[in-house]
Amino acid sequence: MFNLAWMPAFMWDGGINHIETMPLAPITNPVEMDLPMAEAIARLNTSAEYKDLFNDAFGTTSITDYHLFKSLSHVYG
Repeated sequence: MFNLAWMPAFMWDGGINHIETMPLAPITNPVEMDLPMAEAIARLNTSAEYKDLFNDAFGTTSITDYHLFKSLSHVYG
């Protein structure tokens, strides 16, 4: 994937309009991962390894959906 930061929409129907929220679709979609976002965040917060990695990236061991979306889209700032 190349130059996606300049795309105005994502998904086949253009239903996602920002790259940082793109991970929400496959995580919560019933035919893909079918995982409520609260459950995904709760699972990440039980992992010492992920807490360390998120602490390195964001300066906190409390993983939130904001941190998850930023980490998956590689948009930092």
